[in-house]
Amino acid sequence: MSFLNIMLLGGAAAFLAPLVIHLLNRTRFQSVDWGAMHLLESAMQVNSRRMQWESLLLLLIRCLIPILLAVCLARPVLTAMQLAGLQDRKAIVVLVDDSLSMGQVTEDSGSLMDLAITEILALAGENKKAEKSIVLTSGSSSSIEGSTVDPVRFARAIQNLKPSSGYSDPQQAIASALGRLGEMTSSNKHLILISDFRAGDWQGRSREDWTRLAEQLQSASPPIQLTLLPVGETGANAAANDSIGNSSVRFVAPEDYATSPNIPKRIEVVVEQFGKASNEALEVFFEVDGRRVASERVQLEDNGSEQLGFVCEFKKPGWHSVSVTVDDRQGIPGDDRASMVVQAREAMRVLRVRAGARRDVDFLRLALMPFQDDRALNTFQLEDCAVGAVQNKLREAPAVVVLDDVKNLPDRGLESLTSFVREGGGLVLFTGNNVDAKWYQKAWPEGEFLPAQFAEERKELDDSASMGLMRETLQTAGMSVFNGTEAGDLYEMQFQSWLPLLENEVVKKGDEPDQPNEPEAAETAKTAEDAGESFTVLRFSDGSPCIQIRRVGAGTVVQCAFSLRAESSNLPQKPVFVPLMQNLIWMAAESSQAPNVPAGSNLALHHASEAGGYFQHSDSDLQVAWGTAAGDGTGIDEQTQRGQSLLSPRAPGLYKQVVQEQQELAMPLFAIQAARSESQLAPLPEAELESIATTLDATVAESAQDYSESAQLRQNGREIWRWFLIGLLALLFGEILLGRSITKGTI
Repeated sequence: MSFLNIMLLGGAAAFLAPLVIHLLNRTRFQSVDWGAMHLLESAMQVNSRRMQWESLLLLLIRCLIPILLAVCLARPVLTAMQLAGLQDRKAIVVLVDDSLSMGQVTEDSGSLMDLAITEILALAGENKKAEKSIVLTSGSSSSIEGSTVDPVRFARAIQNLKPSSGYSDPQQAIASALGRLGEMTSSNKHLILISDFRAGDWQGRSREDWTRLAEQLQSASPPIQLTLLPVGETGANAAANDSIGNSSVRFVAPEDYATSPNIPKRIEVVVEQFGKASNEALEVFFEVDGRRVASERVQLEDNGSEQLGFVCEFKKPGWHSVSVTVDDRQGIPGDDRASMVVQAREAMRVLRVRAGARRDVDFLRLALMPFQDDRALNTFQLEDCAVGAVQNKLREAPAVVVLDDVKNLPDRGLESLTSFVREGGGLVLFTGNNVDAKWYQKAWPEGEFLPAQFAEERKELDDSASMGLMRETLQTAGMSVFNGTEAGDLYEMQFQSWLPLLENEVVKKGDEPDQPNEPEAAETAKTAEDAGESFTVLRFSDGSPCIQIRRVGAGTVVQCAFSLRAESSNLPQKPVFVPLMQNLIWMAAESSQAPNVPAGSNLALHHASEAGGYFQHSDSDLQVAWGTAAGDGTGIDEQTQRGQSLLSPRAPGLYKQVVQEQQELAMPLFAIQAARSESQLAPLPEAELESIATTLDATVAESAQDYSESAQLRQNGREIWRWFLIGLLALLFGEILLGRSITKGTI
């Protein structure tokens, strides 16, 4: 224990005053005997002993009173509360939740982000000498050194914070903030997380993940002090106030972005109500390339939704934008508008490679070019090519190459085809009796190009037997359309012969047959494709792969285990054959990056290695740099040198390329889709917040002032003079009562 005003402890010497008075008063009394004294001797002996003890107790109390008064004035501090290293200058990282839900408008204090800004400025004012860094959960950061801080500049930077991120990952954000703290030199490190703590962002994360994060916090020496600072109403308070609802809009299938010019395309959207709905109908507006083309009114119920659709037609080929806006005046404004990119493609050139002419029916040509009389209506242009002419034909830049029962390729054709795919082309492989599995294994070793290796022996079934397909929910873009029967029934297909695909270990572990039934199956599929891993999109009924896909460089390889010949299966005779063949070609033609991606995902942009520029957000001044323009003066990273940039924009909306020096990109538009969880304003229950805080050994503060008081306690210890003051008041009261008791006893 220490004292803040130790000099005042000298006042404790005042206890000598009652002691001296007591000693002096003892000499003033004289004993006088009188006649009846002997009658009171027994009673006097008893009272005398009692009075002596009471007098000594009273003396003790009167001595303690000045001592306690001096201790109170000296302000004692319980130093056992101090933590090692906390006497250094503070290093504070403020982790600010900048997700869309922070834009929720409160009744009397603006938005939740405004409340967060107020708390940040209060923290800055109370920690002027601290080294401070503001880190956003979206990943961007700004750091200002405490010794050279410009208060005006700092306040201006804080005031510019906007709730723009369409995705929030608290665990990833805390880990990122810890990395920033590790760069600071002070050992007195504090991490303050300011958030609305919405259930959609915080629930569903395992306790093991929180435990690992806690270990990371405590591994520092001394441990990092984590404080959770909620803004807005949380827990029971927010649950009791259900008057604030929120409406949002999103596209049903943003991954379905391809179409053809002059062909109507129906686009579906979902307008969803979270919480209490408005009494008035909502106006929904549809825009194509920035021009309003349609509108509808919809009346939503509490926690209800409505699916709408509109048909648009693109006259010119190329990239187009589609946006939908809901006129919602409650909740958060950031999810009232959604955008997606649509590509209208001219007739796609498909180069089919096969050995020699065939006399059987050309089912693939019928599927890709059904309009033989007016070929301008066809979405695809199919051209046949001999095995020896592959190298020359690839110079004409087809979109997709089909290897239809090809035994092998000459070396130059193999090299040209491999380069064609890696640079963004598509490849579809169908088997047959001529395929040489050993050649494919040698030409493209396992894990380098093909999704899987071909088995050396074909599967042949008797005429009385056949193999069907496994019934499962198809999650891959381009195949989900077959979950219903509108495009034909896949499960009518029966196979008598096929060449098995040897499934590698990565696919076996990441794509069990029952996986598509899990909620995260779609995200798992997308992750596997983006990572360049083989992914099974369709299986035979015995669980073995029927169709596999793999991203190779900037291109795509689709590998099928079946043949297109009528004697191998009933597929060519089924209605599903035409849409299946067309969708397989579309899947192969897609680049390794779709233009519509969820917030929080990386976007791989392919370009010339020396190119660079910016994308401009259509509804704000936000810019995203790519290529050489993203360099920071220390050099360009390896991916940029190879002509690929990884972009991580989290603000939902449409991004358009700012053309510089005629560096037009193959994909000049992309759109970020906000996470649905950002529209759910339900708070994390207080019990769960306390549980997370306990796991992380964190403190939950109600405000910046509450945090400062707690930090002051950890740094300086706990002042306990109030307890001494209570003891002093008790002694004064006891002195009065005891003095009266002694006075009555002596009368």
